[in-house]
Amino acid sequence: MRNIFEIDKVGSILDVGATILHILGIKSNLGLGRDLFEKKSLIEEIRDLNRKLFSWRDEILKLWKIFLKFRTFSMWDLNRKYLAINSGF
Repeated sequence: MRNIFEIDKVGSILDVGATILHILGIKSNLGLGRDLFEKKSLIEEIRDLNRKLFSWRDEILKLWKIFLKFRTFSMWDLNRKYLAINSGF
């Protein structure tokens, strides 16, 4: 059986992760992304989002530098709607 999902909304690449998590049954705001099944994308809510993202550049880079230090693995079970992400230095 194949499920096809269609969303007739404006979105950005930032919204992909949160929207896919919704399909898996997980409600989440993933970073700056929004679940397009339930919310508007930031690209619609924040005028000139690119300029705003650039103004947040230093904070975003600091956050990513922390994440780059982690070793990660993940496990998921779609039948049980289970997702585990583990990380450590």
